[in-house]
Amino acid sequence: MNNADTITKRQFVALVFVSLLPPLIRRFPRLLAALAGRSAWIAAVLAALPLSIAVMGFRLLYRRAAPGSGFPEILTALLGSAAAKRVTGLYSLWMLFYAGFLLRSGGLRFVSTVYPGASTGVFVLSGALVCACAASGSLRALGRCAMILRPLLAAIPVLVFLLTVKDADFRLLLPVPGGADPGALALSALRVTNIFGVAVYFSFFGSAIGDGPFRRRDYLPWTAAVLGITFLITAGALGLFGPELTARMNHPFFMLARDVSVLGALERVEPAAIAVWVFADFLLVSTLLWTAAQNLRFCLYGPPCEAASSPAGAAAARAEAAGNTAPPAGGTDAGHSEVHSRAGLGGDAAGNGDTAESAAGRRPRSGAAGHTGKVFAPRRSVPWLSALCAALAALAGTLLPEDAAAFAWLSDTLVPVLSAVFVFGLPALLLPLSLLRGPRPGPGQKH
Repeated sequence: MNNADTITKRQFVALVFVSLLPPLIRRFPRLLAALAGRSAWIAAVLAALPLSIAVMGFRLLYRRAAPGSGFPEILTALLGSAAAKRVTGLYSLWMLFYAGFLLRSGGLRFVSTVYPGASTGVFVLSGALVCACAASGSLRALGRCAMILRPLLAAIPVLVFLLTVKDADFRLLLPVPGGADPGALALSALRVTNIFGVAVYFSFFGSAIGDGPFRRRDYLPWTAAVLGITFLITAGALGLFGPELTARMNHPFFMLARDVSVLGALERVEPAAIAVWVFADFLLVSTLLWTAAQNLRFCLYGPPCEAASSPAGAAAARAEAAGNTAPPAGGTDAGHSEVHSRAGLGGDAAGNGDTAESAAGRRPRSGAAGHTGKVFAPRRSVPWLSALCAALAALAGTLLPEDAAAFAWLSDTLVPVLSAVFVFGLPALLLPLSLLRGPRPGPGQKH
């Protein structure tokens, strides 16, 4: 596979970690304080339980998956090609709306904290243009950028907490007499779990993750780091501002950064913190646009993979994966075009019978001598699809309501609910189908 079209597991985890921070900073600790009051900081601890359940559910859902499969391939195996394309298209529309919402939210954050009175439309359009350029390039560049930014973005909340903790009154974190409302705490924990939906959106990468399956040690430390950051910024805001004032602030974390003072020489650092956080917004929106473009490509051309059902097809697939577009020596043009058909690069989009059976997870018919299993072709960026996705996201961002109360309802209610539907609701409906079909048969086993 062309290295420009793949990322490593470490880069994927870094990309998810950095992309989690914009929704985390936007929603918390304000929403947690509004829901659970003084006990809001407990939500970061309690969220470990529903998050563990969600991870187990997705592991069960993916147990039928072939190596390198993404969510579209899971949908194809469970629902069939036509239904999978419809569901993938629905996810693409949601990602584009969410990208537009993030562009608008980032613009409002700049206007409210750095450039009062400026127009948010300028930030939306300029952000969409920059993200379109990134989304039309290689995914590996985004992964490398995330690897560079991850330590910086992880350190900023810790430093802000340490520099403001001396002024905090942690008596404001003690639960009120009579204890916290269990329902409010449970809802707060689910709100924290919901922000991890970014990982589900990026699960559409599939074969773009090029170095094997994930293990717990690949993602557990950084999952704990996200929960830790949530705990620190929530506890810091509650200790400094109290639950009532925290619940009324738009961006409590940046208000914490504004109160940072080091020996009276370093003050008002929130513009610098916001400037750094722009990179996290940029990575999240760019990756959403890249993913949405790949999903639209899947809807138009089918999955970017092909099961090599002959020696010639296997050689052609390996040549395509290496970035070589010429037919291999001794091979056939038919075997090469067979790979291109599923990769969306031309040829017969329907493929042959053996290929269709292999793509659906079944063993090829007896005529497929020399079968070597699935060989995944690269998920190459499609510039015109990326540009189209950026234009649609910018349009969605500019059409969102200007009214502060309406946008707050959109941010606090509608977007989290829709995110929960796409992140947990639809996969939960697919899980019984996966369990009924059982695990994917291994080599040499009957289906």
